[in-house]
Amino acid sequence: MKKGRPGVLVTVLCDPADSERLAALLLAETPTIGLRLRHEERLELPRAVAIVRLPEGDVRLKVVTLPDGTRRARPEYESLAALARTSGRPLDALAADALRAFDTTG
Repeated sequence: MKKGRPGVLVTVLCDPADSERLAALLLAETPTIGLRLRHEERLELPRAVAIVRLPEGDVRLKVVTLPDGTRRARPEYESLAALARTSGRPLDALAADALRAFDTTG
């Protein structure tokens, strides 16, 4: 911090409606003499869930649609982990098979 003094950075993520109340709380309960407030936005791609069938069982995929209209899929970890436990196949091999299956049916 200033002049080599130790400091602590506190970050608060909150609903904008709560920002004034939380700012007042920080000013009252900490030694700070000022705060920086910033509004953040998050852009999200449209999402869907797809299920592909493998010989070992079904795998759930999260599918997003990119701005150009193409779709991208990622297998859900828990779905893969369950199949890996029951089939004895490696997780990454099941993931690759699931993505190939999605590409042919997707």
